[in-house]
Amino acid sequence: MKKSSSWAKFQDERSAKAVEAAKNLFLERKIDSVRMTEIAERTGIGVASLYRYFETKENIVISAAILLWSEIKKEYLPRFHMSEFQSLSGIAQLKAILDAYSDLIVSHREFLLFLSDFDSFCLEEQIPKEKLADYEKSTADFYEPYKTAIEKGQADGTVSVRANPDILYLSVNHTMLALLMKMAGGEITGQDNRFTEELDVVKDIMLHYFENKS
Repeated sequence: MKKSSSWAKFQDERSAKAVEAAKNLFLERKIDSVRMTEIAERTGIGVASLYRYFETKENIVISAAILLWSEIKKEYLPRFHMSEFQSLSGIAQLKAILDAYSDLIVSHREFLLFLSDFDSFCLEEQIPKEKLADYEKSTADFYEPYKTAIEKGQADGTVSVRANPDILYLSVNHTMLALLMKMAGGEITGQDNRFTEELDVVKDIMLHYFENKS
């Protein structure tokens, strides 16, 4: 039993190393251009072992996507638990959440490019929704700050009672990430100042909708 446990730990460590290597390769190049042999070489294991751990390229791509989201969460979620954030009104908390998106285009352009590539990969490979369940869960942790901000805003009178946490999270997250991915990929022409202006306009529209004006 002890030997079996040690072997499982060894496999877990090698699998984690492979996911890290795959993540770095996917950030460097498009997913389709990265071969399993390259991931195996960078990991320092045989390609047969890599397939034994993950079975398909799809699985290691999804694992790499989950890892990337976990790294983003470690960086961004703590700011929503800081005393400075907690002391803000509900609508001000929503503004702070929206402002965090702007930071992504500056600090994590490669992450946004990966997200765009990942979406295309999933569509092209027709990956079933159930296979992406763990990936979807990895992005759901950002829901809580929205929910907290709305509840606080409705209590302090700064957020409209019509604001629904589920709709807000889905609408804002999908809209902002789609815009940022286009910007990261250069699909929106213009200078950095224009990018900032477009983001500011979108954020103002969102805040105007959810702000209590009575």
